[in-house]
Amino acid sequence: MYDVALFCKSFRDDIERFNCLLQSVEKYNVSSIPFLVSVPRRDINLFIDKFGTSRFEICSDYDLAGFDISDGWTGQQIVKLSVYKSNFAKAYVMLDSDFLFLKDFDKSTFIHSSGYPYTVITKLNYTYNPHNSNLLDYIFSQSAIHPHPDNFQSVKIDEINSIQGNSQVQFSPISFYDQKYKPPAGQVKPTTIIKEIFQRTGENYGFMPCPLLSADVLRSLDQDLLEPQSFTFAHLIPICPWEYHWYGEYLLSHKTIPIFPIEPICICFAKDSDIDHAKELGINLDILSHKFYLVSLAARHLSRFTF
Repeated sequence: MYDVALFCKSFRDDIERFNCLLQSVEKYNVSSIPFLVSVPRRDINLFIDKFGTSRFEICSDYDLAGFDISDGWTGQQIVKLSVYKSNFAKAYVMLDSDFLFLKDFDKSTFIHSSGYPYTVITKLNYTYNPHNSNLLDYIFSQSAIHPHPDNFQSVKIDEINSIQGNSQVQFSPISFYDQKYKPPAGQVKPTTIIKEIFQRTGENYGFMPCPLLSADVLRSLDQDLLEPQSFTFAHLIPICPWEYHWYGEYLLSHKTIPIFPIEPICICFAKDSDIDHAKELGINLDILSHKFYLVSLAARHLSRFTF
C-alpha cells in the first residue's frame, strides 16, 4: 500500500480531458506518485487501448462501489467515497478529468511531516469570477505557496481543535431529509445540511476543490458510522450531494486523524467568460502556478480543455 496516490474517477465522455490531465501528471509528478483511475467496466478496454497499461493503474467503478453506477454526478461521488476499498494507498489526492497540474509536486505537497495527509478546509470560495475579490487579491499578492502559507490559512488549528460536533449521528429516514431540505427548482441541497446533521455550530467551511482524503477516515465513516445503521454511501448522497463535505464534517466531529489544515491547492473556472476575464487582467497559467498546483476547467460548463 502506498502512502499517497493520485485518484481520478473518469469515463468515456471525458477521455480527451483525462488525456490532458494525464499529460500534466506526467510532466509535473517529480516523485512518481502512483496514479489510480476508476472507470465504468464497459470503458476499461477503451482507456487501456488509448493509454496502455503502464501510465496508471486502472480499476472499475464496480470494484469500488460494489455495483455499476450511473454516469451522472451522484454516481461519481459514491465511487470517490469508496476509493479506500481499493487498498491502493493510505491517502488520495482527489482529481477530476478536467483538472490540470501547473507545476512540480511531490509527496510533501500532500502529506504532512507527521505522515498524515493535509486537510483542505477553507472559509473562502476558490471558484473564479470577476466579483470574487478575495481570490483576486490572493492571485495578485506577492506571497507564494511554500507549499502552504500559514499566513493565508483561513481556518487555524486552534479553531479546529475547539470544534465540537455530534459523533453519534443517528440518521432519520431519507424521506425526512427530502422533505425538510427540498431545494428550489434547479438548485441542489446546500452543504449546510451536513453540518446540521453532525450538529456542528459556528463557521461554514468548504473542503474542496482537490481534497486530500485519508483512507482511514473514509473507512471509519463507512464502517463505524454508516454500517451499524444499515446505511451506505449511496444513502448519503441523496440526503446531500456533496461527498467531500460528508468527509470533512465527519472528520471534524470524530477527529479520526490529526487535522493539519491547508487552503485548496486548486483554482476552479466554471465559465468560458471567466477565463476571458482573467486573461484580460493578465492572468495566465504561469501566474496561477505561483499560488496553485492545479486548475479545474469545469467540464460540465466549459467548452475549453485548456486555459
